[in-house]
Amino acid sequence: LENSEYYDGNIESKLFKGNKKDQRVVTFNVARKSAHRVIAYGPGLEYGTVSQSADFTVETRGETGGALGFSIEGPSEAKIDAFDNKDGSCSVKYWPTAVGEYAVHVTCDEQDIKGSPFMAQITPAVPFRADKVTAFGPGIQPSGVLPNQNTEFTVDARHILAQCNGRIPPIGCTITDKEGSTLTPTITDKRDGTYMVTYRAVQETKYTAYVTCGGLTIRDAPFVVNVATTPDLTGVAVKNLKPVIKTNVEEDFDITMDGVLPSPKVWVRTPHNETIPGELEQVSDGYIAYYTVEEEGRHLVYVAVEGRPVAGCPYPVEAVVGAEPGRCKAYGDGLTVGVVGEPACFNVDTKSSGTGGLGLTIEGPCEAHIECQDNGDGSCFVSYLPSIGRVLHQCSVR
Repeated sequence: LENSEYYDGNIESKLFKGNKKDQRVVTFNVARKSAHRVIAYGPGLEYGTVSQSADFTVETRGETGGALGFSIEGPSEAKIDAFDNKDGSCSVKYWPTAVGEYAVHVTCDEQDIKGSPFMAQITPAVPFRADKVTAFGPGIQPSGVLPNQNTEFTVDARHILAQCNGRIPPIGCTITDKEGSTLTPTITDKRDGTYMVTYRAVQETKYTAYVTCGGLTIRDAPFVVNVATTPDLTGVAVKNLKPVIKTNVEEDFDITMDGVLPSPKVWVRTPHNETIPGELEQVSDGYIAYYTVEEEGRHLVYVAVEGRPVAGCPYPVEAVVGAEPGRCKAYGDGLTVGVVGEPACFNVDTKSSGTGGLGLTIEGPCEAHIECQDNGDGSCFVSYLPSIGRVLHQCSVR
């Protein structure tokens, strides 16, 4: 198990051929500890189909023997691949090429672990590809799942409907913690080729979710889910936060989030130790945060998830008096068309442009009377009365 505390060597793959059976062995050299704690689980220890991978997981549970090895005995040679999960476990796949019963050996220091050999029944090839079935949702994200709270994810099997003549094979799900205890999820058929899987993790630990279609592991499964009360914030980043801002101008910055986490909270601490709450807009990779300050001086911007500040928090920003004319907006029919003798109207929105005087002028062949009504919310309603037609009037907002 490379880059883990259990790994001490290289992966070795050997193929042994016998008179009746072929055997392929993949060996991980590991630190010499007790072997009895090692466990294995997954659908590939019980069943599979010809020409599609049969998958299972091995957990060292903190202790292993001198060598952790895998071998397959059966009617045909079965290629084996083993993947280090970097957490004291590994995912194993093998590809049987003939129907029959296969003995799956998992060994530590050349001794079978409990339950090994596992007898897997391999059936004929099926007309669909399980790797065309996908899953998505918070319940299979690496982080963000909380203990003793319901979570869910969706399984999408619509891409194999044609291959199965409209009858999707059974969708299954087994969720196992690193000690071998399992959870029983609820699977709801949405009658549109998708399924909702709901479960509740009971403790803070790592869970491995095997999702299957017709007994075969779907794409990207198994899914490793780390359940914790304290969220992992290593994938949260604050970007595009300006170090110098203008007073009374709405500012924004980005909060990117790798993985599914609870919504962050944003607030600003003023020079007089007052708190200004921020507002959030959810986007595909996280959130856009908005805030406005009214006084000059050094402010501190805070971003937290579940009460925990993200890295680098608080972020200092300096507020200065000034305006942002480019953020002032004018809109309405009176800016494009008008009728002689009738008021031409438009609106001016200064809420995001800061502090400054507002100037309005109408230039044309004759003077046009202007009226401006302050709406009291940073915007105003403007009307003017054109007296000569068929000529252009120029409206200026400053």
